[in-house]
Amino acid sequence: SHIILSPQFVFTLLAIISAIGIINNSLLLLTTLRSKFLRAPCNKLIAIGAVFDILHQIGLTPHGFVVYGGQMIKSSTCNMIMFIPELGCSAGSFAVLSIGIDRFISISASGNYRKLNTFQYLSVSFFAI
Repeated sequence: SHIILSPQFVFTLLAIISAIGIINNSLLLLTTLRSKFLRAPCNKLIAIGAVFDILHQIGLTPHGFVVYGGQMIKSSTCNMIMFIPELGCSAGSFAVLSIGIDRFISISASGNYRKLNTFQYLSVSFFAI
């Protein structure tokens, strides 16, 4: 029972889950970029969300130095290191919101949705993120 509660075990478990997430989000991004059938605005928003999720998932890396190295990190250094992962977390949440709004617009105004300028639409969505 001490092994399950040890920081090394918890970190290793989280690192494995993060690695799986990074691999899956990378595959999702790669598939979206390579497939000609995944060019709809929703697919692009999902790919953008995957990028932000990857940024968030790499935030676990600095914790390994503390858990396995026994070295403490200054708060200011930790804040600098965690800026990009936290940005990914926040932007990923708004990406999910943008996907939801996109799906709502596509259902409630399907005729107008098909006529939208994709570049302008995604620019507004990305700016909102």
